Amino acid sequence: MPPSGTSRVRLLGGIDELRAVRRQWIDLARRALEANPFYEESFLMPLLEHRGWIAGLRVAVVAEGERLIGLLPLVRRSIAPGGWPPLWRSAFAPDQPHGFLATPLLDRDRAATALATLLDALDRGMFGTGLLELFGYADDGPCARLLQATLTDRRQPHQPLDGWRRGLFRPQRCFESYLQSCLEPKRIRELRRQRRRLEELGPVRLRRLAPDEPFEAWCEHFLAIEKAGWKGRKGTALASRADDAAFFRAMCAQRHREGRLLFEALELGDRPISLSVALLAAGEPSAAFVFKITHDESMRTFGPGVLLEYVQFEAYHAEKGPIHWADSCTGQGREHLDRLWAERRHLGHLLIAPRGLGGSAVLASFRAALGVRRATEGAVDRARRSLARLYRQR
Repeated sequence: MPPSGTSRVRLLGGIDELRAVRRQWIDLARRALEANPFYEESFLMPLLEHRGWIAGLRVAVVAEGERLIGLLPLVRRSIAPGGWPPLWRSAFAPDQPHGFLATPLLDRDRAATALATLLDALDRGMFGTGLLELFGYADDGPCARLLQATLTDRRQPHQPLDGWRRGLFRPQRCFESYLQSCLEPKRIRELRRQRRRLEELGPVRLRRLAPDEPFEAWCEHFLAIEKAGWKGRKGTALASRADDAAFFRAMCAQRHREGRLLFEALELGDRPISLSVALLAAGEPSAAFVFKITHDESMRTFGPGVLLEYVQFEAYHAEKGPIHWADSCTGQGREHLDRLWAERRHLGHLLIAPRGLGGSAVLASFRAALGVRRATEGAVDRARRSLARLYRQR
């Protein structure tokens, strides 16, 4: 493993400190070992500028001279009431209100050094006496493989926790074989029937924001349709908060200028009935990460949200691009929404302790508490099953 003596970690605690490394940050995203647009400057800076600095946030940056080789936003939190054990958690929704991936940005040529430097800082106590919690990172890519190898090589105390899976799209030989790989024939027939019923009302098409087309109307359509639906009624739509809407407009403006914003709409005539906005990665522009999707609830009998995914995937197969793979970015417990996504990616959850007796003791205590909780939950589940069997026998 390359020595980490010439690299150093800084914890940035304010917007001005981030602005000072903006150019190096943009360069790092282009060189990243693994794509994560939610940690790119064109996403995180508009978020913080319009939402304000997130409570407890620090952005860990690893630098060699003027060059950034690693970046990981962290939020101070604890697992149990009373603040124990203290830990720094990779920023992920809801700690970061709109970020749906926590894979760190690591320079592809200096990734091992960047990771070792970050773990050295943990060992030295830069993060206090607490743990480092990686939550919601891609557990199926080069960063995860490097992380596991590094932890093993360093004999760094760590504890894997339960992660989750979500949808991944990758084109297959043809769209028909793709559908058959993820849906039952009955469901495929139902989707086609819904599409034909919709076409009876007028022409139906997929439209994509063009590189030289103004983006503003797309933003406003999205904000209005989302606010008119259930998210608006719950107060969680982007347009429900002025600062959220301002962030969305600013983020879209910057990414559109850079050619890394993918707005697509399912239109009935000239009317968008469902829209999605995806982020294209700086270093891998054929990789899309679905940030938000919304639909007109007055058309819900036609399933416009799923139909949008249907026509998107159909188009990606026919065009042989522009998307080579896409992450659905759905949250925990929402994998059922990804029925049309043929593959799955795994999101990891990992606790890492400093090397030494203190870190090992904290992790051992946590493991013991985790074992008690799982045993209790198992006993409750067994009791519930027994009661259910008794009820059925009556």
